[in-house]
Amino acid sequence: MDIKLIIKELENIKRGLPKEAQKIAKKYKEKILDYIREKQLFEKGIDGKGRRLIDFEPYSSFTIVIKKQKGQPYDRVTLHDSRRFVDGMDLIFTDQNALGFFSRDAKTPELIQRYGADIFTLTVDNRKEIDEKIFEANLVEWVLKQIENKILK
Repeated sequence: MDIKLIIKELENIKRGLPKEAQKIAKKYKEKILDYIREKQLFEKGIDGKGRRLIDFEPYSSFTIVIKKQKGQPYDRVTLHDSRRFVDGMDLIFTDQNALGFFSRDAKTPELIQRYGADIFTLTVDNRKEIDEKIFEANLVEWVLKQIENKILK
């Protein structure tokens, strides 16, 4: 294949990367959301900056008793009590090739007011893990398939 055609095909592959990243975000949406829902909120009770949510507004003694009775964590705020907030979480892949997180739960504005918008932000470590394990791995595989099918055929 002529070098000009190879370069043209590589440029086409490069232009296709954002669309493929969007497909990957859609395919792995639940896994990506679990980084916030489970790894940050439930397991650690932290926002994307690593701040403990319980430090914003500690539980009252009454709430601790209720949480103990329900078998729920009481040493951290998980935002999992009714599950409406975490079950309503979703993501979008923006035009700037970034992930945006939100929840459709009616109490979302109240929770943002109380705990800050960083409840929808990934920690640096979780962001890095998603980039490496989900996006990088899948994008490299896609690029190699494209090269194989369009250039090396």
